[in-house]
Amino acid sequence: METWVGIDISKDTFDAAWIMDGKKNHLKLENSSNGFKRLLNEVPAESRFAMEATGEYHLNCARYLSSRGNPVAVLNPFAVKMHMQSDLRRCKNDRADAYSIAKFAAEKNTDCWTCPTDDEIRLKHLDAVIDNLQKQIRQSKNILHSLTQVNLRDDQAVSIIKKTISSLEALMEKARNRQLEMVETGKKE
Repeated sequence: METWVGIDISKDTFDAAWIMDGKKNHLKLENSSNGFKRLLNEVPAESRFAMEATGEYHLNCARYLSSRGNPVAVLNPFAVKMHMQSDLRRCKNDRADAYSIAKFAAEKNTDCWTCPTDDEIRLKHLDAVIDNLQKQIRQSKNILHSLTQVNLRDDQAVSIIKKTISSLEALMEKARNRQLEMVETGKKE
């Protein structure tokens, strides 16, 4: 019988939980390679692992487990939340969440995750940086517009915001060029 290990992961730690022979098992470990090694030493052989996609916090653990041949499911947090609510679960903590993640994966016969390549992860990070820069440019342009709409204004403030916009646009150009460079390199390989 396959054992699903649910992992509730955060910045510094993660909770791993599974049920075997009717007995609940739980570990709280450091979100690091040492914690991942200890996890593999403590769980039943042939375990399958499930965790929510949590921004970037889940990525190191999922990649570590996957690189060692372990089946890993990275789940949509909204789907897991809806499943927890449908169970009418009252207790909300990391340990209970880890059990719920394991239960969700087992009940839904969850598909395994395909580990993204290093370049795919880097491109995703560049996308996030570009999105952030676009927001900052838009905000700065809105500020510039509002500063130039009044008769009484501080020319130094206008100058600073214009330099900020130029700086942000240069950084965005640099990020976009890096993306193009990575895509071209990927095509050649």
